[in-house]
Amino acid sequence: MAAGSLTGDRRADVFVWDMSGAKIAFELQHSDVSQELLERRTSAYLHAGIAVLWVPFLKPRYREFAQKVAEGEEGDWVIPDYKPRPFEFWLSAFGFGNVWYWAQRSNRLMRGKIEPVKEKVENPFWGGPTEHRVGNRLRLWGPYDPAALSIRIGRRSPWTNGRYTIPGGPTAALMAPGLR
Repeated sequence: MAAGSLTGDRRADVFVWDMSGAKIAFELQHSDVSQELLERRTSAYLHAGIAVLWVPFLKPRYREFAQKVAEGEEGDWVIPDYKPRPFEFWLSAFGFGNVWYWAQRSNRLMRGKIEPVKEKVENPFWGGPTEHRVGNRLRLWGPYDPAALSIRIGRRSPWTNGRYTIPGGPTAALMAPGLR
């Protein structure tokens, strides 16, 4: 089996080794993918001793935002009415709350967090207000030149919360300057 390959001739989009010899697969995810497929591919990589970083493309419908990123504007960006694709929630759990996105127009990476948008509603049964999730927003930091990022290697235990199953094994995380 070739380096970066898995059974079924699945090859990583980008495959690298760090200075210690750790193997890292980068999967650039342009289209929707099922949670089951993500879990299966991720498990296959981890069982082969390969850490995997999933990097979805920012959705094209955010053209105005993408244009600002392409022009080099930096900052803390918020897309208020963000509608995450189902697999992005799994990636957020896999990435300890972070998802790195590829901004295609600028060839840059953005670190993102999917945040719930909540609304307070009076609840006559409980005698006070309760909060309900009414949507999501996407908070982004960057853009980052991929060459300016470093990779942190680690290991994780398997984890499940009933909705997501995250396999255990080697991990890799992108680190931006000033991030821990």
